[in-house]
Amino acid sequence: MNVNSKSKIISIHSAKGGTGKTTLLANLAVYLAKNHHRTLAIDFDFFTQGLTLFLAKGLVEFTNCITTEDLMAHPVENNKEVRFKNSTLHEISDDLFLLPTSNNVQSEMSERLIQDIHPDINDSSYFPQSIIRNLKRLTDDYKIEYVLIDARSGIDYWCIVPTLVADLSWVVCEEDRTSQRASRMLQNEIIRLKGKVKNIENVSRFDGFVLNMVVSPMIKDLIKFYESTVFGASCIAAIPLSRQVRRAFVKDEIVVERYPDNIFSSEIRAIGDMLINKTMISALTRVQSHLRKRWFKRVIPASFLIVIIAAMAATLDAMGLPLGISLVSLMVTGSLLILTLYFYLQTD
Repeated sequence: MNVNSKSKIISIHSAKGGTGKTTLLANLAVYLAKNHHRTLAIDFDFFTQGLTLFLAKGLVEFTNCITTEDLMAHPVENNKEVRFKNSTLHEISDDLFLLPTSNNVQSEMSERLIQDIHPDINDSSYFPQSIIRNLKRLTDDYKIEYVLIDARSGIDYWCIVPTLVADLSWVVCEEDRTSQRASRMLQNEIIRLKGKVKNIENVSRFDGFVLNMVVSPMIKDLIKFYESTVFGASCIAAIPLSRQVRRAFVKDEIVVERYPDNIFSSEIRAIGDMLINKTMISALTRVQSHLRKRWFKRVIPASFLIVIIAAMAATLDAMGLPLGISLVSLMVTGSLLILTLYFYLQTD
């Protein structure tokens, strides 16, 4: 952000929907707040309002709270003190605040998109400068340490605006080819805007990316491909697909609170610690460690299961029981053990 602000501003993007961007941002915000860092989560997705729906548990009435509508308001004069129409931030928990989007912003953005898909970005008094001024006032007043902006998914001007005001811009993507193509297009659109907005110097490539919901066993090669070919930026985290994350999302729960031992939670903590301590183990090293643990979690119980069934078969044979009884006993015991193993693996 082109102001003298103590806050660290991170915008998180995705070139298409369904990548888990909002879930990741919400969990990161909760983790930072739990570690006593005053954090502001901004819902810049005017149309789906996903972050507002998730953190505020619905579109509650934000009558007296500051919203994105206030954030994008134009001060009367550049040198005049910024004054917000509303006076308070919506508090989610201790040290965690939400800047929700509102229906007024949604209607206004719809009209602007219909009138002009790409507004005059050469106008330095347009949204980016207004957001920078207003955001500085907001973070100073509330002593905010970290600002996390949930950008709108897609590839257009409004999806890219948060990169114009952020210190760091990250993109969340998946491993499929569609996500690769869309992410590359989004990156190219950001590069195209470089130098076109007055007084904005930090618009370039993404500063990092998160590979989410990875299922490929060739994750090492996948990370290297994205770093060298798609983004030209480092991988912040590579998070395998997890049933627990999906379960938490369905139940409207925060993963880092509900499943603290899950790989997703571990990666959120690593990202949060990187922001707090400015040090981080490489994503590749972490994901290889996670996968080794997951492999042992599967192989050792499965091997133990095979040994038990083999030992039981030998015992039944030594007892001289009829073949039919022996087979039934093995089938029943084996089925129970396999069922136990199945539910054990559901903890991933």
